[in-house]
Amino acid sequence: MKPDIRRKGFFYRLGILCLDIVFVVLLTILLTRFTGKFFARRSVLMLKIGASESIWRGTIPMLISAAGYFFFGIPFSIFLVFLPEALIGASPAKLIFRLRILENSSGQPHYKNLVSRFIIKMASAWGLVLALLMGSLSTAIAFTAIGAVVFFGCFLALGSSKLSLHDRISHTAVYSVAMKNTNSYD
Repeated sequence: MKPDIRRKGFFYRLGILCLDIVFVVLLTILLTRFTGKFFARRSVLMLKIGASESIWRGTIPMLISAAGYFFFGIPFSIFLVFLPEALIGASPAKLIFRLRILENSSGQPHYKNLVSRFIIKMASAWGLVLALLMGSLSTAIAFTAIGAVVFFGCFLALGSSKLSLHDRISHTAVYSVAMKNTNSYD
């Protein structure tokens, strides 16, 4: 048996991302009691909820607080679900579908490339957590912009190279690593 290594393109990876998002939602639900409460309290400082000079007065803060515990815990859950990409080269959904993040030219996993890819992909989530901890709206806006660039850079995987922006920067690609039977008895 030898590995059958093929690059995976945009739509296949989009399906895998959807499954990872399910894992993020489930983890957020499990952790909401702890992380959501903590980050929701920090958001009151960052967004200046209820302050006279803030746009976050009246019914809007009430709606935010109703769902805040869940939504403010999402960046932390994103971080936890995608952390295995930096450690072992696959998110939970990639593991299920036997995909691995490998170095683009050699087809081998390299820790340096995995970590740089993870940092690029998670910059927005990390930044939003940092912004909540600091209570800084400008930091939140900056990291949201970074997240938008990384998100739209994913559409580069529609091309023939099947490489998104974070793949190109970190010199990685997503490969199927299913084992192929090489018996010559046929």
